[in-house]
Amino acid sequence: MTLSSFQAELDRLDPTLKITYNQIAGGYQIHQHQGNTRHLVCTVPLGQLGPHVIQAIYNATPHKQGGANVVNDRIDAMIEREQDEEQRQSDSRIRDTVKESWDDIMWRTGSRISIFSPTKDETITITDRRVVHA
Repeated sequence: MTLSSFQAELDRLDPTLKITYNQIAGGYQIHQHQGNTRHLVCTVPLGQLGPHVIQAIYNATPHKQGGANVVNDRIDAMIEREQDEEQRQSDSRIRDTVKESWDDIMWRTGSRISIFSPTKDETITITDRRVVHA
């Protein structure tokens, strides 16, 4: 498939899609032009231009995926999963920090004892810092 015939097929799919050669990327880049901005759609290695690339681009369109509402629902579900995971991680960090802080306060005020777990050749050392109130 020649570059001009490939561009003609792209124009049939979406007139805003343009293909350019990028020497740094080592192949062709397909961009979508919207006003003064270009959005990279995909990069195609040299020698691999063909109908399969156009089919892959078509399969990625919202129309082929069930319409804009279906795509928006998928994106919303993905964002919600990411936010839930971030919330779980944040809750875990907060819980760990509070536990460590509470243990440190209890140790400093003498309300905790510390037990050293010995290895095979060591003896057990117990430090009791509890305050005895009469």
